[in-house]
Amino acid sequence: MQRYLTQSAAPGVIDTPWRDGSDQKSALFAEFSSKTAVGRVGTSEEIGQAIAFLVTNGFMTGQTIVCDGGIRLSYPRSAPREDRGNELSRGRLESEYYEKPVTKLNNFLCA
Repeated sequence: MQRYLTQSAAPGVIDTPWRDGSDQKSALFAEFSSKTAVGRVGTSEEIGQAIAFLVTNGFMTGQTIVCDGGIRLSYPRSAPREDRGNELSRGRLESEYYEKPVTKLNNFLCA
């Protein structure tokens, strides 16, 4: 019987040479940097280190390593306690916090 090890990495905003010097890139990265726990965006080398760890570990499987500098810590994952039972409120609150920065990033990447 064959056995498979399955891992994944979930990177956040990563600085690459693509579109270097763009004012839009600088503004976007400044916005995301201010929201991360480490105060900056990641590098491709840091993501490579996480992936290297995943592929060299022969016992761990079914895991995702989140490499986002702690940006998820700055966004609430659910509605305030008084609204938790209301699915519409939860969806509205999450989209309020996630849509704007993610839409900016998508617009930048697709331009």
